[in-house]
Order: sequence, then C-alpha cells, then structure tokens
Amino acid sequence: MGRAEELFARIQSGGASEVNNMIVTPLVEELFLDYKRSSTTLPGRRLDDDDRKNLAKAIGGFGNSEGGVIVWGVDCRSTAQGDGPTGAVPITNPVALKTLFEGAVGGLTLPAHSGVENIALLNTGSTDGFVITFVPAGFHVPYRTLYPKEEYHIRAGSNILPTPHGVLAGLFGRHPQPIVSPTVRLRTIETVQQNLMRMNFDVTVLNTGRGLADDIFCIIDIELPVHVIPSFPRDREDYQAWRTTNERRNSWTLLLTGLRLPPGTEAPAFSITLDIHRRPDADCRLAISFGASGGPGGATELVFPVQLIADAYEHYTHRYPDLPSRRAGDQRFESLIKQRL
Repeated sequence: MGRAEELFARIQSGGASEVNNMIVTPLVEELFLDYKRSSTTLPGRRLDDDDRKNLAKAIGGFGNSEGGVIVWGVDCRSTAQGDGPTGAVPITNPVALKTLFEGAVGGLTLPAHSGVENIALLNTGSTDGFVITFVPAGFHVPYRTLYPKEEYHIRAGSNILPTPHGVLAGLFGRHPQPIVSPTVRLRTIETVQQNLMRMNFDVTVLNTGRGLADDIFCIIDIELPVHVIPSFPRDREDYQAWRTTNERRNSWTLLLTGLRLPPGTEAPAFSITLDIHRRPDADCRLAISFGASGGPGGATELVFPVQLIADAYEHYTHRYPDLPSRRAGDQRFESLIKQRL
C-alpha cells in the first residue's frame, strides 16, 4: 500500500475527527496531500467553476504522479513549515458536494480516471463536515485535463503544476513496470474420508503496476506439521514447478509460462490443497510471493494457529446425527479460516 492509499485509509477510518486532528497538528501539504476550500453553493445542482478547476487539476496531477488525497473544507496558507492548514471551513452539506464531484469526475480528464473515489465526512453532532477525494496513481497515463483548458499536470512538492507534453513524454518514456502480488481465497473445506480433512485454496495474481506483467513466477514457502500434506492440483497446465525440502519446511518455485497480465487485472494462478490426516501439533504457515520480469513483486503470509486447525479437524471428521448442527459448524470454521487470508 502506497503513501496515498495509507493516508486515505487513515482518514476513512478516523472520519471528520481525523481531519480536525490534521488541522490542529498541523499536517502540512506534501506530495500526497492537498487542502482546498470549496466555493460551491449548497444545496445546488451546479459545481462552482473554481471547484471544477481544482478537481480537474488534482485528478490529472495526482493521476500522472503517485496518487494523492484532497481534503475539501480546510483553509491552507503558506507558513515557515510549508503550506499548512490554518483552520476548518466546513462544507455545509458534504453529501451534496460529494454527489456533484462524482457527477463531474468522468468529464474532467482524457482519458477519464476510473479510480477516483469521493467520501463525505460529517462532524460529530452536525450536518457540516468535509469531502475527501482520493486519486490513485493512474494506469492510463498521461491524463490531460479538459477544464478550464486542455493541459497536462503533475504533482511537484505541494503544488500541482502544468507540464509540457514533451516533459511528460520523457517521464513516461521508460518502460512501465508491472507490480504483481498474490491473493488467496478459500474455496472449500471438506471431509474426504473418515479421518481426512481437506482445505482447498485458490491463488490469483494481481498486477497493480503500469506495465505488462510477463515471465510471472511464484515462490511458495510452507511450514507444516508432519501429518499435513500440501499439493498443487494441476488445474492449469502452463506452469513449471521446482521443489526443495528442509525438515518441516517445503519450498516450491512456479513459473507461470503461459500468463501475461495487463495493468490493473487479476488472473487465476494455481491452487493449493492441504490434506490434514491427524490433529496438528503446530501452526500451519504459508508464505506466497510473486515476481515478474522488469518489476517488483509482492507477498502475503498466512498463519493458521494449531488450535484452529485442530478444532476444525475434530469438526469435519466427526459424525453428526443432525444436518443443521453440521452446517452451522461448517459456516463457523469457513469464516474463521477466511479471516486469516
């Protein structure tokens, strides 16, 4: 998660009180953060020209850079520490302004930036508050603003600056990088025979970078109790696999030879099956990392505590006289396993 995503998630979680803390602290504008007052009269059907212009510049500037967050409803002035918030200028109807922003976003840049997100935050016990606009780094760069005139922007320090097309062409002239990472989902937990519980997982690969992911490979490092046996069902034929073992730890390297992943897309990679033949005596640990030619990779680590798997094993290998109690237990353990993914 990048700096812009972290900042947006923090504000989203803390609400209007987090914005007020940013003003009091104060948290100055920087590469990923911008404060704006709103000029739009609310309630109303039309977005003010200044707000429309500032929103267009922010989408183009942050989208052409590394993403960013705009906090609407804050006065910002130049200080010795930088451009910092001097006080709140609350928006009288944040939900109405958010609605106007969402209606305008699609027509402010070419191409339109589909990842822009707006949220409204209300002050406690009040109907006023703030609007937060999150602009992730764009896939389809460069973005050209269409209002008030056609031009390109980038984020530089705490400013969004017009940029000649030639400069942007140089910035994006290098081969864009893919960034691949794994997502693991539980498919099923089942009883195969009286003393055998099987857990089936699907692993997908996601490309969050701006380049085409090619020569995608995966390293799986698994540490399991003796009576938990891993396998990789051949539900796809276009990968090669190599294995190394060391005591309880098993490592596999998979090369997904037939997969090319465009920016912003996700595709199935492979499946993992864990066969549990007895109550485990240790945690089950899986570390999964992806990489691709010409770009950085990402990883995830899964830990299933010994008590959780032991309790699940007892449930799935137990004979239930009534079906409803079996189903309730199935749902419970499926939920507990998914929380670990």
